[in-house]
Amino acid sequence: MKFVSDLLTYLVITTTLLGGAYGVFIYRSLPKHAAIVSALMLYGGVNELSGLVMYHYLNNNVIIYNIYILAELCLLILASVQQMNKKVFTTVGIVCIILYSALWCYLFFIMPHSYFMVWMFLSSCILLSVFYFCPLLIISRNSDRPFSEPWLWVCLGHVIYFACDIPFFSMYKYFVAHAKTIGALLQNINDTLAVLRYLFVSYGFYLFAKQHKTTHGQHKH
Repeated sequence: MKFVSDLLTYLVITTTLLGGAYGVFIYRSLPKHAAIVSALMLYGGVNELSGLVMYHYLNNNVIIYNIYILAELCLLILASVQQMNKKVFTTVGIVCIILYSALWCYLFFIMPHSYFMVWMFLSSCILLSVFYFCPLLIISRNSDRPFSEPWLWVCLGHVIYFACDIPFFSMYKYFVAHAKTIGALLQNINDTLAVLRYLFVSYGFYLFAKQHKTTHGQHKH
């Protein structure tokens, strides 16, 4: 079990760093909303690597993950509302960011920094599932070839990851206290979903670059 867990941890770090670096490398080919996701992805990879080092030397890396929860929610909602470009969707997104950030700050300063803000992460999973399911549904219904749409793959990766995390993290405290073996197994599943998420997002970046290259080539002629 430990071998599988360690392998998945390294796979998460590798796919996140490589996908984020690829997105930043081709940022000129990406629309603004995709560029935001690529920057977050690179930050996520650095965060995962830092967390591994902190856990090895300090046996506690919770604080950097708590900070990442806030950054992830804010940037992913900004990316989604940027792509949707609808007034109501944008207004709801901004309100969610403000309220979530205020609650996060309150909890962050009153809770011990060794405590994982599981309910904030669970709330983030619910919000991001909604904010990425909406464009996913729109693209699926309006496009004749939805699987050739880059943003569909980005949305699909996020929806699969965050939606599947909801039942796991709703039971997180129970697993930690009473069922550590099941919790470890579900954590491995969570890491597998994370790898799938970053692969899907990276493929979306690739399709954006491909579209940009095709459009740029047509303009040259």
